[in-house]
Amino acid sequence: MQRPIRNLYRIGADNIDKFIGIEQVTAPKIKIVPKVEPIKRTRDKDNILNHIIEGDCVATMKTFKDDIVDISITSPPYNVSETTRGNLYATYKDNLSIDEYGKWLIEIGVELIRVTKYYTFFNVQILTNNKLAVIDFIHYFRANIKDIFIWNKTPIPQIAKNKLATGYELIIILGKDSRMIYDYNNFPPNNFVPNTFKWIQKGTDLVKSHGATFPIKMVKFFIEQFSKPGDIVLDCFMGTGTTALGAIEMKRNYCGIELDPLYVGLAKKRIEDRKDDFEYTLDLGD
Repeated sequence: MQRPIRNLYRIGADNIDKFIGIEQVTAPKIKIVPKVEPIKRTRDKDNILNHIIEGDCVATMKTFKDDIVDISITSPPYNVSETTRGNLYATYKDNLSIDEYGKWLIEIGVELIRVTKYYTFFNVQILTNNKLAVIDFIHYFRANIKDIFIWNKTPIPQIAKNKLATGYELIIILGKDSRMIYDYNNFPPNNFVPNTFKWIQKGTDLVKSHGATFPIKMVKFFIEQFSKPGDIVLDCFMGTGTTALGAIEMKRNYCGIELDPLYVGLAKKRIEDRKDDFEYTLDLGD
């Protein structure tokens, strides 16, 4: 059984070859494995198309059939607990231990890769309370990371002394393989699609009751370049519906999962308020 990589510093670089790959030589213990009922993948496209589902993201995605959506765009809570703006979420406390948070991120990633046919765009920012978990996430999915996109932001001064001003977020692009090639795309004729961009939240991007929304221009960028009209776009942290609005504007379908009933209601209202701007009728069912 391999020891955790994080313990390598204790032995020094000269001994790494002797350390890596060492397995236990003791006889394995006999384990009684309980019978596990197979997960029922009951949701097909007809059950998710243009729906916002209220519930836990991992538990809900486990009911989805494989490759049910074309792309996913999402951003999990960053495990910051409270900020100078208070708690960013209405019901979720966002204060897991680093091990709990890391395990949760990996569970989310596993399900997203399974249910997404092409690409997942996973937005997260490296912060004090999540850094090790994000690094573990990147290592765990090293065979599925196609690229890491940089969301270039205006650096924000830190309250803590002797700390760098944060000026970027990561958008980890996950797929079925690690090739930095996108066979399924909607790229422009010149094939120029940068892997860094600067988006600024303003106007309708900001929702007073939610402190962690992202710009609709960011959502529309990934939808436009990596999907095609009629595709399904999933956001398993739908929040107040920005991804759904972006999908609709780009003539794609959407599917959302959201734990907080308040945000589910707000997302549906935002879509309803703009339904006259769209060319086709939306199903706002549960």
